[in-house]
Amino acid sequence: MRVPLCLTVLIFCAWTVVGTEPANTETVPENNIKAVETIIDNIPQPTADTVSPQAADNKTAFVLKKDESISTNAVMLLRFADRARGNLDGIRWNVTINTTENGRQIESSYDVRARGYNVLAEQTAPRKNKGSLMLVNQGNMWFYKPGISKPVPISRRQRLTGSVSNGDIATTNYAEDYDATFLPEEEVEGELCYMLNLQAKPKHDCTYDRIVLAISKERIVGIKADYYTISGKLFKSSTMQYDHTIPAEDNGRWPFVSKILFTSAIATEEAASLTFSAPELVAIPAGIFDVNRLAR
Repeated sequence: MRVPLCLTVLIFCAWTVVGTEPANTETVPENNIKAVETIIDNIPQPTADTVSPQAADNKTAFVLKKDESISTNAVMLLRFADRARGNLDGIRWNVTINTTENGRQIESSYDVRARGYNVLAEQTAPRKNKGSLMLVNQGNMWFYKPGISKPVPISRRQRLTGSVSNGDIATTNYAEDYDATFLPEEEVEGELCYMLNLQAKPKHDCTYDRIVLAISKERIVGIKADYYTISGKLFKSSTMQYDHTIPAEDNGRWPFVSKILFTSAIATEEAASLTFSAPELVAIPAGIFDVNRLAR
């Protein structure tokens, strides 16, 4: 079986600490990507003999008992985890954002279309903002709304609403945007997890400077993320749920994000949630990601 490589907009790994040795903090070299792809091409189809019984039932596991190569390469793990956040050739979903700020509850919705790393999000609610667009193309981001003359460049880091940043509603591309170092494994949300420290690469417009992410060893999806400022201060966290699935090449199903919950480490009364509709795998024309067409 050939596991599909996803092209796109929080994930991570860890290695088991032996005895009292310190965690391995060596960054995964970028030139390992070709070797990683070769390994992916040769991963055998999961069976009851190679994965845990639970994983064999739902066909979501990538951790193979007879081939532990996946657990030793951060780039591979991030590529798999990114796929569960939208890195596919053509996919569409709706996302509803609910935020609580200063005792007020605010709701907004977007229709999101993605192809690889490119994303077009059209706001559908509230009514006063309907038709506003956010575009991600080749790592750059723009905003457009009816009535302005041309799209305005924006940053993924800018606040969209409450604790949610512009980049949070896009697909993730952690495998390419961040340098990853392994941290010791931890149990998170009741699951044993690989842990990765992600540092934003220079000249990449990343949503966050640094992320510490937990990837479920059983499911190979990111289930928790802590976000840090450039000075090293924790300012918010998130947990992710995966109640949706997308087709896999072996006629099985792979997990896909259904909800992200954000909490602020600074303003504890602030909270936000992103609720994703079931995704549709559809043909997305490349032309919709042309910034020059947004104002037409």
